[in-house]
Order: sequence, then structure tokens, then C-alpha cells
Amino acid sequence: MHEVSLDIFFYKYRKWLAFFIFIPSVIVFAILIFSVKPIQDDYATLALVSENGYINFLSSNWQSHGGNIWPMALHAIVMVSALESFNFISISIFVLITISLIVGSLTYLYFKLLKQFVANKKWTLNILLIGTLLGFEGIFTPGLIGAYHFSLASLVHLWPVCFFIIGISIALSDKRYLLGLFLLGILTGNGNISESVAFIVTILLIKKFKKVNNFRTSTMSNINFFFYGLSFGTLLIILAPGFWVRANSVNRTFPESLYTIFLDFINSFLIFAVDLLSHPVLYIFLILGAAYGKEVFSEMISDVYFLILEILFVSLFFCLVVGSVFAYPAWHQNLGLLYLLPVCAFSLGTKISKHLNKILRSGQIFLLVFFICVLFISSIRASLLLLERNGNWKISNDLNICKIRIKDEIGIQNPEITYPPFGLGVEEVQSWPWISDAYIVWIKSNDAAVNKKC
Repeated sequence: MHEVSLDIFFYKYRKWLAFFIFIPSVIVFAILIFSVKPIQDDYATLALVSENGYINFLSSNWQSHGGNIWPMALHAIVMVSALESFNFISISIFVLITISLIVGSLTYLYFKLLKQFVANKKWTLNILLIGTLLGFEGIFTPGLIGAYHFSLASLVHLWPVCFFIIGISIALSDKRYLLGLFLLGILTGNGNISESVAFIVTILLIKKFKKVNNFRTSTMSNINFFFYGLSFGTLLIILAPGFWVRANSVNRTFPESLYTIFLDFINSFLIFAVDLLSHPVLYIFLILGAAYGKEVFSEMISDVYFLILEILFVSLFFCLVVGSVFAYPAWHQNLGLLYLLPVCAFSLGTKISKHLNKILRSGQIFLLVFFICVLFISSIRASLLLLERNGNWKISNDLNICKIRIKDEIGIQNPEITYPPFGLGVEEVQSWPWISDAYIVWIKSNDAAVNKKC
């Protein structure tokens, strides 16, 4: 059977592809921006800031939660428009900033990464960008909601990885950016302990490779100062009393702990692995990597960027798995992995292109179009569910205000978004007492709720 080149396919149908990629993407992100409502930890932040103010909120977090200072401070700012009203414009602004951060970091990286071998393929960067922006959405988990609406999860699991990509891209330049990289390193390392350890491990491993010997002195100084900032930001997390309060909350006796830890590790490993394998973007970029493997493989193996991204991806995966053993695995913890998934899948595809092409053969285009359709159907599904929740949340919130006023707090509820068959997604006040308690505190201190007529 005649095998159609993907180059020919993309060129022949470029206008239709642009239409079916760009228009749905705009619709999805418009819905993400304008359909924001509080999610889980948002209620806790709203309650604590409403009761105690910003400074006491941060102090309480330091004493009882951890030393990730800037994510908590920024999260309080993200919630500012909803403290005394039901106006969520500040959360919408957060969605816009997150989109901009992803686009900015990836554009800077990909232009450096791809310039050697895709100079005549402008569509490649666009596909990588769209694939990454929408690639958070899985079949079983609402990744788009996690990345753009679950602001605290995004701040501690996604933003630091974006900062690391920006930092390492700047560090590999020939100019010195020592102070700037040190400060950026503090921000990057002060996000979440699992990600921070992965960043430190990545840089330590990078320094062991022979390719690094070819770096200029200025480049090595950049990397070192970025590393110092990472280490300091991580140290701030560990020094906080709240970090050890949470660490000591996991009580295990030693004889049974080794067996329990082993089982928890296997469980955590499988959860993260299955989540990655259930994201269509993995297969889209595996196929693209296999299709262009012959012409780009030699350039890729000589490019230090791919090496760094691959090391980071593997380090981050295992740090998240190990971290979850001592805490708990959750679907929103892998947002940084999903951010890296397209380019790492593309890289993997080039490495196994000979074997993969034998399997795919003439079905390449069919499989590619199939997984792109799955990705967009998943994204549209998320958008429709968000629209439905947006409307229902306002209705249920009005009812909850009246129930809280008459002390019928057991009956309060808000719409959830859960994906079958595992029921993962946006849990609400009826699912966890800590969400319900925080929600009630926020409602009681919210002027818009106080002034509402029942």
C-alpha cells in the first residue's frame, strides 16, 4: 500500500487542519477563561484569608502546611476578587497568565530546540504549542481544569516546571545572568518539594555528562547560580515547621513500614503511569517523532536540550511517585509531567522510529488523526462540563447561602465534575468535611452572601 508522507498530508490539508485546530482551541480557552468557579483548596484560602487576613494566612501556612511561600501568597491574590463577592475575575486573570506562561516558556524553549532541524516546518512549533496547551486533558482526568482552574495545584505543580524550563534555557546562553537566575531559582525551588528535588537531581545529573564540558565558563556560572537558587528555595520549604508537621502526620511502625512503603510505591507508580498512558497527546507526539525520526534523530542526540528534558521528565516522575508514597497520589500532581509530555514523547518517537514505523506503516495518518480527534473530543467534553458546572454552581450557591443561614449546613452541595470510571475530578463541599467547613466560613464572611435575600 502506498504510504502517504505526513509532510504531504500536512501541506495538502494545511488550511483544514489550521481551521480544525485553531477554532476549537479558541473556544476551549474562552470557556476556560469565562467559566471559572472556586475549586477545593480555593475555599480553604478564601476562608483563611477572610478570617485572618493575608499575613496571618501566610504565617499559618508556614506553621502548619509548609514553606512554599510564593505559591500560597500568589494563591491568596488569585482569590482576592471573591473575598467579599461572587466575582471571580481574578481567577480568570490567573487562567490568562497560566496560558501566557506556558506559551512563553515553550516558545522560548522550542525555538532554541527545533531551530536546527525544522527551519522549514513552521507548523511544528504551532502543533507543539497547541498539543501542550490542550494536552493536559486526559481520558480519565480533567487535566485542563487542573492546569487552568485548580490554581493552587497549578502554582505548585505546573508553574515551577515552567520556571525551570525558562531558567535552564537562559542559563545555557553565553551571557551571564547570575543574579536573575539565582532569584528565578528561588522561585522554581520554592514551589513543591517533589518538583524541587527533581530539579536539583536534574542539574546534578546534567553536570555529570561529557557534553557539559564543552560549555563556556559563563554558561557553567549561570547553571551554578540557578542551582544555588533552587537549593535555597527548596531549603525554605524544608525549614518551615509546617513541613515537619505534615511529615509527622504519616505514622508508621518500622517493621510494617517497609512492606507498606513498597506497596504504596507500586500503587503510586501505577497511578502516575496509567495517567500518562491515558493522555492522547502521548500518542500524537510519539507518531510525529517516529515520522520525522530519520531526519532529526542525529540532531536530537547532539542537542543538550532534549537530554535535559528527558532527564527532568524521568526525575520528576520518580520524585512524584516517591513523594506520593509519604503523602498521597492525586491526579492533579502530574501537571508538570503533562507539560513536558509532548516534547518528551516526540523525542522518544525519534529514538524508536525504526521499530515504531514498522508497526505503524501505512496507518500512521489514521492513528495520528484518531488521537487528535480523541484529544479534541476530550477537550470539548471538559468545556461542556465546565459550562454546565458554571451555571449550576450559581444556583446551588444561592441555595446554600439560605441553608447556611437557617443552620441546615448538612444539606449544602455544589456541582462536581468527575470522570468515569475512577471518579477523579473536582470534588465539592458534599465530598469532604474540610471543604464544607471552609466553604461555610467563606459564605458567612462574604458581604454578597450576607446581603442576599432568601
